[in-house]
Amino acid sequence: MGEQRIITPRDLIQGDRGAFAQVSGCVASILERGGRIDELRRQLGGRDRELDVTLEAIRVVALRWRGSEVGTGDAAPSEPAALSEWMTTDMVAHLLEVGPRAITKAIARGRLKAEKADGRWRIHRHDLAEYRTRHTT
Repeated sequence: MGEQRIITPRDLIQGDRGAFAQVSGCVASILERGGRIDELRRQLGGRDRELDVTLEAIRVVALRWRGSEVGTGDAAPSEPAALSEWMTTDMVAHLLEVGPRAITKAIARGRLKAEKADGRWRIHRHDLAEYRTRHTT
């Protein structure tokens, strides 16, 4: 193994005008969990499209990192590629800005279609889209 290169802030900043910074999965996870990104998204959501997209990107990168082999030990295992169209109750709850219990109640009442896999509920993205359509009109 070679020497590990030390990363500096300059390495993570890109662009001359409208510069932006790259964020690793580990850092995204720390920001997402400890930085109250969910709270920020609820408070500022819809005011600035770039902010909305950036905060969502941080959340997705954090989730992917936590589900990877290098992520934290308390993370759920990453989903196999065959389940990429499927979401967990936590993922759906996050998207709908409700608690996971609200999602399991909707499943139990037959309002949201889901399947059990390895003892956990999985919701297909198509079924979530139908649920959202029925409950936002």
